[in-house]
Amino acid sequence: MNSSLNSDESVSSASKSDSFSGAGLGLPDQGSGSLAPIPLRFLSTCVDWAAAAAVSAAVFHYDPLATLLLFLAQIILMQTLFGASIGQFVTSLRVLPVSGRSPMIARAVVRSAVMLSIISAFVMNDNRQTLHDLVAGVVVVRA
Repeated sequence: MNSSLNSDESVSSASKSDSFSGAGLGLPDQGSGSLAPIPLRFLSTCVDWAAAAAVSAAVFHYDPLATLLLFLAQIILMQTLFGASIGQFVTSLRVLPVSGRSPMIARAVVRSAVMLSIISAFVMNDNRQTLHDLVAGVVVVRA
C-alpha cells in the first residue's frame, strides 16, 4: 500500500508550465493522489487526538502523558502498516514517501518526533509539505 514517488517520473511527468502545488512532485492537480488540503490535514490530526484521548480517558483516567504516547504510537503504527493514521483514514488521506527507500517506520518516527514541536505544522513549502513532512521525506495526499 505504501508506494513511493519516483523522482525521475516526477520530473518527466510535471511540465515546466504546471504551476499548481504538487506539480514538482509529479502529483495531479485534483482527485486521488493530489495534495491534501490543509483543513483535512488539521481535521485528521484532531481525529487522531480524539481517538488517543478516548482511550486515555477509558484506560488511564485521561493522563496527559498517556494521551500523548497513545497519539504518537497510533500514528507511527498506522502509518507504518497502512500509510495513514486513523484520522487520515477517516478524512481519506495517505502519507507517501517522496523518494528513496527508507522504511516507513523510520519516516513515521521522524515525522512524529518533529511534529511534537507544533511549530512544524506552520512551516510549509509550495508543495504543502510541513516541516515534519520535509524532514521525514513524505507528502500527504488524497486517497
